[in-house]
Amino acid sequence: MDVEIAAIGKNNTWELMDLPKVQRSIGVKWIYKTKLNESGEVDKSKALLTARTNLIYCDNVSAIKLSTNSVLHGWSKHIDVKFHFLRSLTKEKVIDIVYCRSEDQAADIFTKSLKLATFRKLRKLLGVCTLKESNDE
Repeated sequence: MDVEIAAIGKNNTWELMDLPKVQRSIGVKWIYKTKLNESGEVDKSKALLTARTNLIYCDNVSAIKLSTNSVLHGWSKHIDVKFHFLRSLTKEKVIDIVYCRSEDQAADIFTKSLKLATFRKLRKLLGVCTLKESNDE
């Protein structure tokens, strides 16, 4: 960890500053991964500083349960590799998958054809407006 912090300082990657009074601080977490060779010695080591916790909103309760409950893992044998990647990130507390109602899933605006009312609602959730709307305000 000391080597990583020294590298961050040397490369001027981060700048330490006072937190403005109107802002909240976020937690960070170091994640260490080591790869061993055939003789059991450390071949590679990797340290990663991550902001804790990134929220992923999901409208599928079953997917959320599969990502957090290892007991269900045996019942779901044929699942995409991406799922296992998300499951490991959930286990390491890098991400947190939380339930979001389908009606409030803002990503649907990019992936589905929607009724006009739903489109306008999700567009507003994203903070996007038309030029006419922005000139009226």
